[in-house]
Parts: sequence; C-alpha cells; structure tokens
Amino acid sequence: MANLPILHFKGAQRPPLTIVGSHLGSGSISFTNVKKRSFGDDESPPNFSQPAKAKFDRIVEELKVIVQRVLGGQPLQRSYSSIYKDVELVLMFKHSEQGRLADWILKSIDDHFDASEVNTFRGIFEREIDDPYVLARAFLETEQKWSEKVNLIRRLFLVLDRAYLFQHPKKKDILTHNCELFMSRLFRDEFNGNISAFGETLIKLCEQTCYYPDRTKDVEFEKTARDLCFFLKIMNGNVNFSFDSLFQKLTIVNYTKLQHIWLEDEKSYLLNVMGALDTEHSFLTSIGFEPDFVMTTIRKLQWLLIFSDLTDVLYPSIPTLIEPENHQHWKSLLEVSTISQSYYGVDSMKGILHGWRKYVADEADTVITECKSSASPVIPQLVLLWNKLNGICFIYDEPDQLTFEVRGSMSKVILQKQHNRFVLLQLSKFCETILKLSADNEEQFDKSLLDALVVFKLISNKNEFLLIYERDVSRRFLLGRNFNLQAEKKLFTAIFNLLGDGSETTNLTNMFRDIETSVSRYSDIHLNASPSIQFNALVLEGNYWPEMPKQGANAIIPAILSEMLGEFTAKYVCESDKYKFHVLDWSNYTFHLLTIRVRFKSGMKELTLTLVQAIVLMLFEDQNVLDLEDIANKTQLEERLLNRVVSSLSSDRYPILHVNGSMISFNESFSDKSSKIRIPLGREKEVLTRDEATRKIARSRTSEIRAALVRVMKAESVLTYPELLGKTTEILKVPASVQDLKVQIDHLITAEFFKRGKKDNTLHYIP
Repeated sequence: MANLPILHFKGAQRPPLTIVGSHLGSGSISFTNVKKRSFGDDESPPNFSQPAKAKFDRIVEELKVIVQRVLGGQPLQRSYSSIYKDVELVLMFKHSEQGRLADWILKSIDDHFDASEVNTFRGIFEREIDDPYVLARAFLETEQKWSEKVNLIRRLFLVLDRAYLFQHPKKKDILTHNCELFMSRLFRDEFNGNISAFGETLIKLCEQTCYYPDRTKDVEFEKTARDLCFFLKIMNGNVNFSFDSLFQKLTIVNYTKLQHIWLEDEKSYLLNVMGALDTEHSFLTSIGFEPDFVMTTIRKLQWLLIFSDLTDVLYPSIPTLIEPENHQHWKSLLEVSTISQSYYGVDSMKGILHGWRKYVADEADTVITECKSSASPVIPQLVLLWNKLNGICFIYDEPDQLTFEVRGSMSKVILQKQHNRFVLLQLSKFCETILKLSADNEEQFDKSLLDALVVFKLISNKNEFLLIYERDVSRRFLLGRNFNLQAEKKLFTAIFNLLGDGSETTNLTNMFRDIETSVSRYSDIHLNASPSIQFNALVLEGNYWPEMPKQGANAIIPAILSEMLGEFTAKYVCESDKYKFHVLDWSNYTFHLLTIRVRFKSGMKELTLTLVQAIVLMLFEDQNVLDLEDIANKTQLEERLLNRVVSSLSSDRYPILHVNGSMISFNESFSDKSSKIRIPLGREKEVLTRDEATRKIARSRTSEIRAALVRVMKAESVLTYPELLGKTTEILKVPASVQDLKVQIDHLITAEFFKRGKKDNTLHYIP
C-alpha cells in the first residue's frame, strides 16, 4: 500500500488519539481524550491540498470495499492496524465526510440485510422441522453469523462509531442500528408496530425450547434456550410488547404442565420442584433479567407449585426430601416457608409442621409395630429414630418448632393403647439389660443410660413406668438377680433429676434409702444365738415396696434360725424410740437367702439357697431318704411351693436330691467343679406380682381419668357427651378408650359429681 501523506492543521495540533487492544480482536478498544474539530459542510481543513483530497477519496473507497468484503463474507486482505489508521484519518477530515461514510456503512448493512439475510431468516421457519431444538439452533447460528459481520464492521470502524455516530443526536451507533434493522424488517409489523408473524413464531419457538421438560438435563439444549431468550431480551423495548411479562406468563404456564407430570410420583414431587426452581433461578439470571424480576417469578412459581396446596404435596415428599443428599432442598423449603407470610399472606410454616408431625407419628408407629411383630427390642430403634429426626431438624437454623413436633408426635404414639404397655415393658427390660453391662463396661453403660432416658422423656404416663420399675428393682434386689447397687442408684438418680422430688418418686426414694441403710447398718451382725453364723438383715418399710406374695408363710423353720430372727428383732426395736412400734415381718421366706456347707463324697461345697430350700435340704441331715408327704408334714409348705423347691434341688444341673416317684433321697455323689454354688428356686412366672402391678396401673389410670373429667366439667359447667369426651382426651396423659371414659362418666354420675340434662344429651356439673 502506498504511503499516505500526513495531514497538517494550521494553527492547531493534531487531536491526540489512543487505541488500546489487539488488532486481532481480543480485548477491547477504548479512547482517551478524543478531540475533534468541527467544520461546516463546505468548509475544509486549512491547507488541505487537492492531491491530498484525492488520496483521501481513495482511502474512503478502500474502506467501502472493506465493508463490502465483510458483508460478503470475504477475506479482508489487510491488517486490522492499517484499517484503523485509515479510519482515524477519516475522523480528522470534514464532519460532512465522516457523516457520508457513516451513512454509507449503515445503508450498506441495510441493503445487504434486505437482499440476503431477510429471506434466510424467514426460510428457517419454512423448513419442515418439528424439533424445536433443531429449529432454534438453526435460527441462532444464522443470527450469530450476521451479528459477527456487523460486529466486525463495528470493530474496524470503532473510532467512527464511537467518536461520530455515538455522539450524534439523531443517528444510531452500528449495533443499535443493527438491532432496529432486525426489528423493523422481521420482528415488527410495519403497519401497526406490533409483533409480526415472524416475531410470533420466534416467541412460540422460545416457549417450546425454554420449557421442554428435559431442558435442564441437556447442557446444549439449555444453552440454546438461554441464547434464544437472551436474543429476545435484547429485542425487548424495540417493539410494542414486554418480553419480561410474556416470559413470566410462559414460565407459569409451562410449570403448570410440568406440575401434572411431577405429581405422578408424589414421593419425588417436592424434590423435583425444589431442584427445578434452583435451576430456573440460575437460568433467568443468566439471560440477564433484573434481580427483582427473577425473584418475583420464582415467588409466583413457589406459590403455584408448593404453597397453594402444601398440605397434600408435603407429606408424601418428606421421606425423599430428608435423605442426606437432599438436605439443602429441605432447608430451602423451610426457609421459604418461614417468610411466606410476608409474600403470600399465609403462614406456610404451619403446613410444614403439620406434615412433619404426621410423618414423625407414622415413623414411630411403624418402628413400634415392626418390633412388636418381630419380638425385637424397640428401645434402640426408638432412639435411632429420635436421633435421626432431630438431626434432620438441626439442618435448619431455627429447629425449635421441628424438634417440638418430634417430641410431641413420638410421645402421642407411645401413649396409644396398643403400644403403651409394650413400650413400658420394653424400657423396663432395656434398663435391666444395661444394668448387667455396668460391671463390665462403664462407658457403654453410660451411653445406654442416656438412650433409656431419651425414651423415658417421651413417655407421658411416667408414673405407670415407675410402678413397673419399682417392681423390677424389688425383684432384682430381693432375689439377688444382677443387682448392682451403684448402677441402680445411678439409673434412679437420672430419673429423679428429670422428675424432681414428688409423689411419683417417693416410693423409689424410700426403697433406695432402705437398701443403703440395710447395707450400711445391718450387714455382718454378731448374734449370740449362733456366733459362727454370718447374719445380714434387710429392713424394708412395707409401705413403699411392691407387695410380694407370701409363699411359705406357715413354714416350720429350724429352731436356730427362729432364735436368730427373734434376737435381731429385739435389737432392732431397742435401737431407737421410733422403732418401738415397728413390726418386722419375716414371713417372706422365699426371699431369705442362706449359705450352708454340705459335705459330699467329692468334698465340701458351699450352697447358697433360699430359706425354704434350706428347710427341705436340712431334713436330710439325719435321713438320706424321705417320702414327699413326710417332707410336706415336717415343713408345712404348700404343695405348689414344695414342688418348686424339690425341682430346684433335683435339677439336671444341680442334682442335690434324687427323685424316684414320691421318694426323695440325698445324692452324696453330687459333684461340681465349683466349691461355691448358688441354686435358684426354680423360675416360676411371677403371675401374682405382675397382676398386682397391672392392678396398680389400672387404679392409677382410673383416678387420672376421673380427675380429668371433673376438671373439664368444673371449668365448663355444661357439656354434651361428645364435647366432654373430646376435651378430656386432649388433656389426658394416659391411654384411654372412649369406653373407658364412658364407664368413668357413669361412675361420676352415680357418685353425684355430674347429672344428666332433662331434655337433651347434656351433662351438668354438680358443685
């Protein structure tokens, strides 16, 4: 290319111009301190010679060729930097020349678009293509090719575009002109300014592409949808329609369709909704919508998909939502529900808590029912459920309402009549199991103790469990079965700390007081009746201990033992003035334990037995063989108890006696590797003891039901039968059926606490 002359301005310096950026197009081009001198249409810069004018005209013609080559998709055949220099020279010449070149460039763009591009764009939608993705991709690729041409022209003539067109009050810069060109030729009806048929087709394509059900599952598909929306967003404002409003309307219509699809799988419904809303938020933001518009759209979708019918859609979806991988969606749902009052005027948190309450109750019911049917321990499973549900609650920053529902729902399920007795007995059994572990593994005992307390806290009728626990403490202590005073006291102290000092814990407090007093004051007592015998007494106040059946109360005990009991009784009465009127009842002979030495051919053995066992065995000191009837006459034991005693002494494991019909003989050949042996008294189901505990529970339950009925009637004065039943059920803390309540109402009517209405089905409280 020939060297161009440098143009000189007389009386003025050349305006400084700085171009920043790569000539290859990466980066950006900016201008600093651009100054240009304006001349009239007929005015020329000073000292502008005719040869220079000819050179200038040639530059303009070459620039026009560049424009034509770009529009025709041909190579430039010149470097970007040389083109920039030519454009800069144009900027220094007459204002009118700049205008003529700029007008020519814009007209060339218009002419080429009209001649080639309009039909190309329209031809896209005339193809027989059903796939919206393929159609949208074809449109966007065509639009991209055209935009690349216009953008290249803008970059090559950036100085002219920024310094002349952008500053001109009536003319548009190249990109704005291109946008208006597209709108006027394709998107806008030339007669009324509304959307053209082409525009309507493009919007329909946008709807089909953006709301294809699997859009979010295909990266390329989603990119196509986003690019198409971005294009339409640019068009917004250049025609008489609001793309924002239209897009929001299309969004709601589409999600209404998707809702019907998602509802086919209720368990995954809310998971699908929460995931789709997160994706939609990112999609709208990437298109370029304002944050307020994005949030408004998402709020409308949340109401449509979640909160308008929360009660029905929440419960089936909870199991899926609370899976570990979905915790973030669960947390998001809770957060949105908390602020729903301000957006929708509805406290959706109440609906969340209702569904959560129902889910917790069903889970607890399932756990108890399955454990009952499989005869497996229920306490560990309830603790696992408790920990799992509370862990889910603490995913949320404000878990108090959720944890309250967990405790309340599990408590109500445990209180149900079909579950209550089972759980109480299982907790009692669990406590006995962990007490066995206390001697071997203190750390495991402490952990299991906390588990027991978790379930104990969930029991509403704690007094009924305490009745069972009292029986178990008594049985373990009196029968010497796995009794560990330190561990028992630790368990009771934990229970006491929860309940406090009240009537519920009075019996247990005094029971442990008796145990500790007996161990500290009445162990290894020296008695004159038999100095060689080690005597340990347990003095228990009968008012506080469960009633035990007095089997063998009429038994004839050996004289030496009778003397020892009499001597201890005398000492006890004289010990304190407050003991003067105490009566010591020794007749529970099945609970007395003795250790006696017995010689066998294999050697001396120490046998620990109950008193009634010892009475029978000591009969064989003088005789080796006795008839069962003789034993009964000499001991005065009733037949049932005597059979238990003989069976225990003639068991396969400890055959101390041999039984041959009605003849009982002493087995001198008995042998065992242990020198100290404890022989249990043959386990018999403690029917009487259990029946007594059951009767106590029934009496306690009856009292509570009556008290609740009286409280309700006293407060209301007059109620119908159904109203009284409903209000009483709400405040009861013990399981009770409608029949139970009716029986007690009849009792209170008979006792003249209530009276029936004369004309209607009402009850009246009698002050």
